[in-house]
Amino acid sequence: MAYTGTSIVDYLKSEGRQSSFSARKKLAGELGIAGYRGTAQQNTAMLKLLREQAKGASHASAGGSSGGTAGGAQIPAAGQADGRPRYAASEELSRLQQELAAREGAGKGDYTSPYQEQIDQLLKDTLARDKFSYDPYADPVYQQYRAAYLKNGQKAMRDSAANAAALTGGYGNSYAETAGAQAYESYLSELNNIVPTLYENAFARYRAEGEDALSRLGLLGDLDADAYQKYRDEVADAYADLNYYYKKYGDLSEREYQKYLSDLESWQADRDFYYQQQQDELAQSNWEREFALSQAAAAAKRSGRSSSRRRGKSSKSSAKAPTSTALSKEAEEVLRQALGLRDAGRQNDYVKNALQKGRISADEASRIIRQL
Repeated sequence: MAYTGTSIVDYLKSEGRQSSFSARKKLAGELGIAGYRGTAQQNTAMLKLLREQAKGASHASAGGSSGGTAGGAQIPAAGQADGRPRYAASEELSRLQQELAAREGAGKGDYTSPYQEQIDQLLKDTLARDKFSYDPYADPVYQQYRAAYLKNGQKAMRDSAANAAALTGGYGNSYAETAGAQAYESYLSELNNIVPTLYENAFARYRAEGEDALSRLGLLGDLDADAYQKYRDEVADAYADLNYYYKKYGDLSEREYQKYLSDLESWQADRDFYYQQQQDELAQSNWEREFALSQAAAAAKRSGRSSSRRRGKSSKSSAKAPTSTALSKEAEEVLRQALGLRDAGRQNDYVKNALQKGRISADEASRIIRQL
C-alpha cells in the first residue's frame, strides 16, 4: 500500500530508499530544490515532487502521457536518463576528429635533399684541385710530337749526311756530318716551338674542367632548389588541408555544443516552469489549509461566546444561521481582480490581502478561492 503520510523520511523508507540527511540533500538537488537544509517546507515540497514523479511514471506505464500538465506536472529530475540533456559528439564530429589526428600524424618531416651528397662531393673535389702547372714530359701530346720530331729529325740527319757525302765523291767527311746535325737540330727547334702552344692548350683544358665542375654544381643546385620548392608546396598543401579540417571540425563542434546548450536551456526552462507550478499548487494547498484552520478557530471562538449566552437552552436551538450564497459587490470585484492575475500564488495572495483589509468576509474568501 502506498504511503499516504506527510513525512519525507517515512516515505523514502517505504520506497526502500536512503533517508539520511546527505541522501535527502542529494535528492533535493536532483529535484531542483536549492540550498536544502531539511526544513519542513523543503521536505513537503520534496515529498510532493516525488509523488508527482511516481504518478507520472505510473501514467506512462499505463499508456498515458509522460509530459507535464497542470495538476499532474512531472518535473524532469536532473541527472536522470529521461531528464537533463547530455552532450555527445555526433558520428560526423568523431570522424572529423579521427581525420584530424591522422593528418597531424602524417605531417611532412624535415627536408632532405636528394642531391646533397653529389653536391658535397663535387664541391670538395673542386676546392681540392691543384694549382695549374705544365710539365711537357708528362703531357702525352708533347710525347707524341717529340717522338715524331725526333724520328723525322734523325731521318733528315741521315738524308742530309748522305746527300753531302754524294757531293764529295761518296766518302764521309765533316761537311756531311755538319749538314746532318743541322737538319736534326732544325727539327728539335721546331719541337721546342710547339711547347707554348701545348701549354696554352693544357691551361685551357684545366680551366674548362673547373668551369665544367662549377656548371655541374649550378645544375645540381637548381635541381635541389626545385626539389625543395616541391617539398614546400607539399607542406603548404598539407597545412591547407589541415586548416580546412580544423575549421570544419571547429564549426561543427561549435554548432553541436550550441545546440546542446539550447536544449539544456529549454529543459531547464520547462523544469523551472513545472517546479514553479508545483510550488504554486503547494502554496495554494498550504494557504487553503491555513485558511481552513483560521476559519475553524474563528468558528470555535464564536461558538464559545454563543454557548455562554445561550447556556441552558436546547442544543437544537444552537443551529447555525444559513449563509448567503450570493457575493457582495466588493467580493465580486475581488474575484474579478484575482482572475486577472497570472498564477495561483498571486491570486491567493490577493484574496488573502483583501480578507486582511476587511474588504470581504472569511466565508466570501473561501467561496472566491473555490472559484479560482
